[in-house]
This record gives sequence, structure tokens and C-alpha cells, in this order.
Amino acid sequence: MRTKKTLVALAICAGIQASSAAATEKINLGELNWPGSKVIANILKIVIENNFDVEVGIVPSTNPVVYKAMDAGNGDIDVHTDTTRPNQDNLIKEYVGERGTVVLSKNGYDNIQGTCIPGYMQDKYGINSIYDLADPEIATMVDEDGDGKGEWWPGANGWAVTPVEQVKYREYGLTEFYDPYIVEESVVLARLQDAYAKEEPLVFFCYKPNWTFTVYDLRVLDEPEYYEGCMDGMVQPTDDPNWYENSTVSCGWPVGKSYLAWSITLEERAPDVAVFLGNVQLNGDIVTDFNYHVSYKGVDAVEYATNWVAENTDLIDSWLNQ
Repeated sequence: MRTKKTLVALAICAGIQASSAAATEKINLGELNWPGSKVIANILKIVIENNFDVEVGIVPSTNPVVYKAMDAGNGDIDVHTDTTRPNQDNLIKEYVGERGTVVLSKNGYDNIQGTCIPGYMQDKYGINSIYDLADPEIATMVDEDGDGKGEWWPGANGWAVTPVEQVKYREYGLTEFYDPYIVEESVVLARLQDAYAKEEPLVFFCYKPNWTFTVYDLRVLDEPEYYEGCMDGMVQPTDDPNWYENSTVSCGWPVGKSYLAWSITLEERAPDVAVFLGNVQLNGDIVTDFNYHVSYKGVDAVEYATNWVAENTDLIDSWLNQ
């Protein structure tokens, strides 16, 4: 039989447990639709949950949605796991610079972007520059739907790069020869594998770090050199429904960087986690490995992240103990 004192003690314990549970912070990581972001999100989830009194969720999303959620600061999405400059500069300018609601890490890793063709295509047809694509014979070689215009992949839906590539192709005089083929990256990667097996031509947006450069001989085409301000005329679809008509971009991509970004509210809600995020440092080789195993080898992102954390304790300790 429970005594009155026992019931009081149980009530106190229950109150302490409830208070402790309520005190545990919940943060959500934004997961974008490319392998690097998926692996990074799962690595962060594992490390944060193992080292901080925080529950972590992963929310599949898009760049604009993640930034708006970080701006709101209500915990719907707290962290962008792989934000890239200059691709997301419009979002970074608004939320990091103007509104001051988002914090951008100081530790970024380099990336390059451009238009790629297979090496055998370049060697056979002498295609070295983006302007070499302005040839009806070349366009016909990548005309897969038989409409007289070639197809080229400018990126996936929701990627900041995709509308930029479409505007660039217009400015380069290529729209009379090519139509954009906007599908998920996985579709294009499958097509790339098939094209190499048959040595067929292909024109597509490419970026490093990416496993494709490890497995295939890809050639990045020359474009007009980037200079300060040459992309300032780009208007993103989230800012203007007439973005295509109202945008101008006349240069190639600079060497960019990819970062973590997080809501400034984390610095109050989970300050130790915010400090940790600022210490995370990746590099192109590490992220290429992420892409290679998940996208090419077909390893599950959660499984890969779990094994990676177990095998890279020294690097993770350096993030935790700065």
C-alpha cells in the first residue's frame, strides 16, 4: 500500500521528469534534395544528439523555405545544412545581411559549377567553350524528344542555380538550339551512366564536389569570366514571377563556397549547439566522398552518416572542443 509520503515523492519525481523533458530543446535541420545536404544533416543530427541535451529532427525542404523558417525563428527549421554562395546570395543578403535573423558559418568549403560534357564528346567534336554549343549539329545530337532542339539539364527544381543557368543560356544565344530539361538529379545521373556506356553526347549542369568527376571524365566548358557584379542582374523566382524576362546574367560562376547557416534564435535556445555549428569544418574531398557513397554506391544516407561519425571521431572532437 502506498503511503501519503510515497505518493508525494512520486509526484515530485514526476514533476522533475516532466520539467526535465520540457527543458530539452528540439531543433530541426533542413535537408535539401542533394546527397551532400542529406549526409551532412544526418551527421549533425547524430553528433548533436550524442553531445547536447537536444532532440534533433530532419525536415526535407527547399532553399527559400529553409531561409524563411530560420527567419521566423520558431523552430520549424533551424539550420540550413549546405547553403552555397553565390547561388543563394539573394537569400543570404536578405536574411543574414538585411534582417539579421540568420547566421552564416565562417567555415566554408570550395565548389565549382558550370556546364559539362563527356570527355569523349569534347575530344571528338572539339567543343571547348559554351559558345561552341551554338551549333545546330551539336544540338541535334542531344535532341532526345525529336522536336529539333537539344535538351540540356540546368539543375533540379528548387535549386537556386537552375533559373540562373536558364538566363545564362538565353544570354549566350543558346535558347534557339536547346530547351531546358528540369528533372531531379537522380534522373540525370542515371542518364549520364547510360550515356557513358554508349558514348552518347550529353550537355548538363555540373558541380564539384561531386562523385561524377571521380567516376567519369567530365569536361567543364569555358564561359565568360566572372567579375564583380556580373550576376547582380539575376532575379530569383521567389522574388519576381517574371524573373526570366527581368533577369540578366552574362558570366560564368566564380569559385564558390558552401556553408552551414542557422537561425539566430538558436544562440538563445541552444547556445552550445550554435557554437558547435560555427566550428564544423568540411572540405571538398569529404563532401565528394559523401556524394560518391550515397548517390553512386547507393548507400543509405543515415547508414553512411552513422558509419562516418564512428570513423571520424578525431575530426568531430575538434569541432566539439574548440
